Amino acid sequence: MTNAGQDLSCTLRVGLIDPPTGLFIREDRCQAPVPEIGVAVLRPPIELAYMAGAFQAAGCVCYMKDYPAEQKTWDDVRADICSFRPDILVINTTIKTVHDDLKACDVAKEVRPNIITVARGLYGVVFAEDLLHKHRVLDVVVCGESEPVAMLLAARKPWADIPGIAYRNNELIVVNQQAQWNKDLDALPFPARNCMNLDLYLNAYSNERETSIQVSRGCAGACTFCVAATLAGPVPRLRSYANILREITECVEKYDTKSFFFRADTFTFDRDWVCGFCRELIQQKKAIKWVCNTRADTIDEAQVVLMKQAGCYAMTMGIESGNQRILDKVHKGITLEKVQNAVRLLRSHGILVIGYFMIGFPDDTEATIKDTMYYSVSLDLDAANFYIAYPFPGTAFYELCCKNGLLEEDPFSRLPYVEASVHTKYVSARALEGWRKRMIRHFYMRPAFIVRQLKGHMSRGRWQSVLSLGIRVLWQGI
Repeated sequence: MTNAGQDLSCTLRVGLIDPPTGLFIREDRCQAPVPEIGVAVLRPPIELAYMAGAFQAAGCVCYMKDYPAEQKTWDDVRADICSFRPDILVINTTIKTVHDDLKACDVAKEVRPNIITVARGLYGVVFAEDLLHKHRVLDVVVCGESEPVAMLLAARKPWADIPGIAYRNNELIVVNQQAQWNKDLDALPFPARNCMNLDLYLNAYSNERETSIQVSRGCAGACTFCVAATLAGPVPRLRSYANILREITECVEKYDTKSFFFRADTFTFDRDWVCGFCRELIQQKKAIKWVCNTRADTIDEAQVVLMKQAGCYAMTMGIESGNQRILDKVHKGITLEKVQNAVRLLRSHGILVIGYFMIGFPDDTEATIKDTMYYSVSLDLDAANFYIAYPFPGTAFYELCCKNGLLEEDPFSRLPYVEASVHTKYVSARALEGWRKRMIRHFYMRPAFIVRQLKGHMSRGRWQSVLSLGIRVLWQGI
């Protein structure tokens, strides 16, 4: 029976958790293990917070906890469930930790036998039936956008009438039809920051509170390795300036937060929207600072000037490879020349540039990996992360690896981006891991780079941040 054990006479109580199974950025398209990635800061689990906001808007009482960030244990999970006594427990998962994450279902059912257990995360989007087969104590898997599911669960709708979920009906596993992508993002409640410990999420340079604001969903890119279109659709959906500005104002005035990561699959994909948004920030005199992501082919000088004036101090850029043939193979849609021009432009206006590089694509050889290593140095970036390509389910890269026998045994047991879940046609998994460490050393242990970083950051009183980053990066390269 579905919806069993619910008391329809009382307000629903909902717990939403990041389980104590490792310190990850638990965003669906980015599931990076924070301690193992050189330039990475812990970010709030915004997808989970959006779901909590939807539950609250429907009248539910919520608690939300990031157990890894708070260095809490399964004993703390049990104690919180005993204390709060939720009717629904939502578990935020990563591909690496999903089966360990769902231990939360066992803990919850021992304390509250009639509790409804809900899993969300990329693995469930693609492999919902597998999760329900393997975890008998899991009731519902979210397969689409979370907020409509939360609203309908809060309204106690029969599960058969909730699009975008999978569930167990006695012994039968049912996968409902997906809902259409929500085109009106302004209609969504803001993330439930009142449920979050905001002091856990700090700016890497200033150690001030920093939060993420989702400005759009969806990606029109065709990169074979990226899961963005699977998760949010192939057509970008933008929030209005007014709606984002209201959220910024709430963060500043209610939560004393003035540092932001403007989150999007590609923040700068729509030049007119970006310029208009920046003009609004400038006109309304929002004294904030922020970082965003970009592509090399989506910025120009006038746009960058506006972004700088509006408070942008850094951009991350997915560069991926230093070999044009590899870029073309993965359908990145950029050229090495455009990357060089974009980095030069940003640095000329005093905007920090953090480049992301990836090795382990099917056609990567030791020669193309060397191209990437030397190219990363030639760009004169402020920082760089070096990843091993990860076969996210739902991507063309995953399908290609399956077809060509490039997946390692039990690939999802390995740390995303750090441990090799794949090998290429020419380079072994172990060799890829060795190349990643070599690339880190080659980039960060250059005397000229070290001196420039020390001068730049220590002059701003940021020596502690530099020391912390240096230790972490050197550990990665050992």
